[in-house]
Amino acid sequence: MTMKERIWPADIEIGDIRIRLANPETDAPALYSPSHGADSDALIWRWMHWGPFPDIDTFQAWMQRAVDDPTGVVLTVELSHDGAFQPVGQLRIMEISEGDRRCELGTIWYIPDVQGQGISRRVTGTMLTHIFESLQFRRAEWKCHHMNVRSAAAAKSYGFTYEGTFRQHMVVKGQNRDTVWFSMLDTEWPDIKNRIYSL
Repeated sequence: MTMKERIWPADIEIGDIRIRLANPETDAPALYSPSHGADSDALIWRWMHWGPFPDIDTFQAWMQRAVDDPTGVVLTVELSHDGAFQPVGQLRIMEISEGDRRCELGTIWYIPDVQGQGISRRVTGTMLTHIFESLQFRRAEWKCHHMNVRSAAAAKSYGFTYEGTFRQHMVVKGQNRDTVWFSMLDTEWPDIKNRIYSL
């Protein structure tokens, strides 16, 4: 069994949300237009390493490179609409250390049409349940660009604890990025789950 198979053995479906392994051949065409509207840079790509992308082929190639990376797991989030599941965003399980029993939830993005509907909170709670209860990991991490105030606010509202800022950590799209670190521990999860998440 590969690391990816151990980390993500099966799709997870809760109510009208399904989280599954990404399939660039079908996900890229479905997600490109909804993620590349007039407001997409501000709402999705501005503080990320990549994007927006000039065309579907470039978008799909980016997605395929991530899927082919043996060190992480790329997941597509789908929302049920008229009886069928439709892709609405993606996230990754990354920085995986099975020996240390820790990982990061990262490269999280949703199309503007579904932002603000509570989907991110529900998906994050589902992912944390998987990380702490199924995988029995000890630590989950969340990191973001220091200018990405929406991501930092989300991390705090989801129960993550601010740990510090790595100053001048990266250069992203030609500009400095300080990286803000958050974490959650397995010992904290039961209380956080009861307080914040309804799963």
